[in-house]
Amino acid sequence: MSAPMIELVAVSKSFGANQVLRGVDLTVERSEVVCLIGPSGSGKSTLLRCVNFLEPYDAGEVRIDGRLIGYEDAADGARRPMSGRKLRDMRREIGMVFQHFNLWPHMTALGNVAEPLRRVRGLSAREAAERATAMLTRVGLAAKADAYPSRLSGGQQQRVAIARALAMQPRLMLFDEPTSALDPELVGEVLEVMKSLAAEGMTMLIVTHEMGFAAHVASCIAVIDEGRIIDQGPPRHVFHESPEPRVRQFLQTYHDRNAF
Repeated sequence: MSAPMIELVAVSKSFGANQVLRGVDLTVERSEVVCLIGPSGSGKSTLLRCVNFLEPYDAGEVRIDGRLIGYEDAADGARRPMSGRKLRDMRREIGMVFQHFNLWPHMTALGNVAEPLRRVRGLSAREAAERATAMLTRVGLAAKADAYPSRLSGGQQQRVAIARALAMQPRLMLFDEPTSALDPELVGEVLEVMKSLAAEGMTMLIVTHEMGFAAHVASCIAVIDEGRIIDQGPPRHVFHESPEPRVRQFLQTYHDRNAF
């Protein structure tokens, strides 16, 4: 039996005296979509960043496809930091989309997608442009290939960011509240792209406040509160059957309960 795509075991993380993650266990199987929900400041984004070691975790294990990320087990049983080269190699298999789009303002949409392919994957300019064009088409932005970020809406910029991540051909996608910086009318176009990725079998771990999206797309919902996962399971369980008072209290802050 193959290893899960993501496996977290007793992961803890502190910033000074503030313990943000407290022994988190979480498993994401291949082609599974897991949504992380919970109050602001509960540790969701920190947990996501630990998965690709953008945030080093203090204790526990994060494994990607069975392989420990960020650290290596020495022969004496100790744990030492993974080399930069090995970490970069592992990260190439992981796409990440942030709240803010992180596009290069001096490059067109096509350039923003193509440039990492040249720098990281070593593709020729022609190969990079061809793949970038295909990815922009994939997210519905072929007509905006020559537009600079300043001429794109927030939703279009986020779709360029998704195209850039997809162009690297990742096996896993991480999304950190990808719609939180968008005007409400632009949220749907980004969620539609993510829904199509889910339908195609992309493994995804998503931090989101879009409860309707989570209810309809996620195979599993994990609720984080004060650095711990307090409940997890299929959307119906979490949204309608959770025995945890904190989960019910959190969900009551959402007015459109019919959405989930």
